Amino acid sequence: MGEFGVGRERFLRRKSCESLTRDALLTLDGKWITPESLAYEEYGEYIEFFNTYIDQLSPNAVLVNITFHS
Repeated sequence: MGEFGVGRERFLRRKSCESLTRDALLTLDGKWITPESLAYEEYGEYIEFFNTYIDQLSPNAVLVNITFHS
């Protein structure tokens, strides 16, 4: 396991998933989802949810990444 703590392959997979994940997700059906709005105990579970949702979208779907400040 070394310095990765979870093994190299799992570490690299998690980091690649984190690179896409944002603080909120607006789904196609209009739901605003944040890590706090889901019943996940760890942020890593939200990352998995986020990436699974994105992976299941139609190839024709358009993704928009917006950065906002309040």
